[in-house]
Amino acid sequence: MLERESSSSGSGWQVSLRAKGLMRFFVAPFLILWLCGWAVGEAFAAGTLLAGLRDVLGPDLELGWLPHMKNPVPAFPWPVLAFLAFWLTGWTLGGLAAMGTLSRLLIGVDDVRWDHEGVEVVRRVGPFAKSSRLAWSDAQEPFPQRGGFIVSDTRKGIRRITSFGSEEERRELCGWLATAWREARAGDAAGFVAAEGPPNGWAVETAEDGQPMLAWTAWLAMGRVELRPGRGSIRRVIRFAGREWTREISSARLALETSTDSDGDQRWELVASGMGGRLGLASNYHSPGVTRHLGLWLGERMQVELEGLPGAGNETRRAG
Repeated sequence: MLERESSSSGSGWQVSLRAKGLMRFFVAPFLILWLCGWAVGEAFAAGTLLAGLRDVLGPDLELGWLPHMKNPVPAFPWPVLAFLAFWLTGWTLGGLAAMGTLSRLLIGVDDVRWDHEGVEVVRRVGPFAKSSRLAWSDAQEPFPQRGGFIVSDTRKGIRRITSFGSEEERRELCGWLATAWREARAGDAAGFVAAEGPPNGWAVETAEDGQPMLAWTAWLAMGRVELRPGRGSIRRVIRFAGREWTREISSARLALETSTDSDGDQRWELVASGMGGRLGLASNYHSPGVTRHLGLWLGERMQVELEGLPGAGNETRRAG
């Protein structure tokens, strides 16, 4: 059971999470072995670079701790030395990243703090700490995501909050964050998302009847998908290579449906159903993401409720 406590500012809550799970005991030994090889490569490359610089700039310098170049210095050594310096820089950065990952697995702590304005995550490894903050006004509702992350869809894409703690602890934390998010939006969360701009990849255009519609261009600009919402209806138009396919659902319902594929990945699909059958409009893996945003945007203009929202009831208002 995850325990929350008052944050240091006194205006919210906070919890502390540590890395858990058996996988870290497989990843950590691999990183340790890799870092041993990394250290050998780092020492060899750095020694070779310094020895090359000495042979070029000061061959008479007495630096016994540096190895001598086994081969004669080439006529044009600077391109070779520049490439070695570039490679060594990348190798060094890779090693530092591996050290950071290993330290996070063994002694890392995530302090998650939230209040009426947003959520802050302080990632600590020993005396080192790095914090990031996400305002509720920039976020959609936090959701658990496959892979062990709690994430939130923002206007700039998916934002990862934390992957620490057990699955049960993350689920509990996600519930608290979702509640804080809904309270901060004063019960108008869905309306806020529906009223903002279209989801990524879609553009708002005006149809022939003067009503707003969404357009998505694909297939190297040879194809185009249009979604035309009306009161209680949705029309999808697909254009490709001079041809056109149209399908319309009237007395429509909009729903987010979830399924799991053979690899265990969760799939979210936005579906319109009613007179005219069933029509899949968009899908996402792992989290509702663009699919949820698209459903809320269309539902606002179709005057229907989006069913299947995580953490919400499935009461539906039919338009007709």
